[in-house]
Amino acid sequence: MAYSSSFTSGPPPSWFSFVSVGGVASLAVSAVAAWGFGVLGTVLVVRKVVRQLMLRRQEQRLKRMIAQAVAARRAAAAAGTAPGGAAAGAAAGAGAEEGGDEARAPGMCVVCLDRDADIVFSGCGHMGTCSACSAQLSKCPICRVASRTIRVYRP
Repeated sequence: MAYSSSFTSGPPPSWFSFVSVGGVASLAVSAVAAWGFGVLGTVLVVRKVVRQLMLRRQEQRLKRMIAQAVAARRAAAAAGTAPGGAAAGAAAGAGAEEGGDEARAPGMCVVCLDRDADIVFSGCGHMGTCSACSAQLSKCPICRVASRTIRVYRP
């Protein structure tokens, strides 16, 4: 008796008949899906690492800016003048409102340490930022309470 195979007799199998035979197509789809998920996972990990590096770089830049501002305030206080329009006597005599920062005069912006504070946070009542710095904030920089801001005009 002669052995006859279904693949040898008749036309060669098409792709669709090949897919339905033995589940080879499901292996190909699984391999493509695994490769796609691997690429997606790699992209997400790289994205997170890049974001962390950018945040660390921004934090270091802000720390340098704060250190420079504090040094400028101390130099101005030692010279007898206070930048931002506050009196030098207020900077030397009264000390700081909250936090123990000797370089900040009462009524000065706690963010930039350069301009007078003219914004009140309605949720907590703190008046600690200038209008330029408060435009970038949604929370009070002193107590971190999320609130709206109100501009205060002083004579």
